[in-house]
Amino acid sequence: MSDVTPPHPPAACSCHLCDHRASSAGQIRRHVKTVHLQERPFSCVHNGCTFSASNRHALKLHMDSVHLKKREVPCPHCNYMSATVAIMNGHIKRRHGGVGLLKGRTGGNFVGGGDGGLDGVEEGQQSDSNIASPV
Repeated sequence: MSDVTPPHPPAACSCHLCDHRASSAGQIRRHVKTVHLQERPFSCVHNGCTFSASNRHALKLHMDSVHLKKREVPCPHCNYMSATVAIMNGHIKRRHGGVGLLKGRTGGNFVGGGDGGLDGVEEGQQSDSNIASPV
């Protein structure tokens, strides 16, 4: 008998459109709506912004990072600040060779995928406040 617990419980449901598996039918419905149907019912109300998200949390991350310019995750190697752990880990991979990646909620739910796209400011181009601007 092994003392090692599997990292995830076995998935009980499968997507009929791809290989994605989940533990509930509700998770599969949400997966189909957001991935295959690309439903984005949560729209930014900021004037002129066309961002939309599949869930409220992603919309809040967008509002906080893009419009409110919140940068609360510090880089352990330099003075760069990011809005999310996922964006910071992208910065660490690109700028510091992936050494010292942060653990925590990723928050990478931005339309367009990737790491959120907020680390587009090269070192040496950061503002005086050391906070990168969204691209």
